[in-house]
Amino acid sequence: MTVRFQSERAAAVASHTIHRIERGFPSTYTIQNRIAQALDTVVARLKMVVDSSHHDVAVHTLEQDHWLGLIDRRLMVPEDNDEIIQSQPERSRLGRLGFVSQFVNILGCRLPTGKLVSGILEIYGDLPASCYLGGEIFAFALKGDTVLNHGGAGFLLRQGEATTFDCTKPFSFSKSADDPDSTDPNLVLYVRLDETEPINSRKRKRGRVAEGRPGAWVDPENSFQNFGKKDRKLTS
Repeated sequence: MTVRFQSERAAAVASHTIHRIERGFPSTYTIQNRIAQALDTVVARLKMVVDSSHHDVAVHTLEQDHWLGLIDRRLMVPEDNDEIIQSQPERSRLGRLGFVSQFVNILGCRLPTGKLVSGILEIYGDLPASCYLGGEIFAFALKGDTVLNHGGAGFLLRQGEATTFDCTKPFSFSKSADDPDSTDPNLVLYVRLDETEPINSRKRKRGRVAEGRPGAWVDPENSFQNFGKKDRKLTS
């Protein structure tokens, strides 16, 4: 109940309005967007229907694919834009023109009581950095060399490479500067641990930590990889 009360206050939406929405009554996009932002998600996620008949398996089918534009810079957005951008050529056109730098397909394979949120990013250009209240993100470069910008540093993910990072710090993804003229989008698979506890409040575990510039991975702690040697640089 505490989490719900905090979310209602953060969204600046009356509790009786939320009760009406939960019972299936219509609401405006503005109210839906406020609630989504308060819950660290997007409106499309609020509208997803979860199959509660299976509590231990969740599947995303091709029929569930639904792309959303992240920050549309056009002065006039078509009323049927949500339907139009499901076409990859249209997303590519908007990306090449710089109107929409990135799109996301939020995958519907979240367990009813699970904490993992996954999706595919289609990257044409840069976006402002953003962050979440808590949790961490695993990202895998499906197509193209992609840079993770995190906490003021950049980390290069070549196609086929992966990373995990604290998403309470400002982050963004961008295409590698080695191929700036390519009009083909980069694709990144991400999986976010959806929680409100900051990662730095947990008990520290042994493991490899990445720091520094793109392509330079530093292991500053004693771990099984360095056998007691500190600050050993690992180059990919």
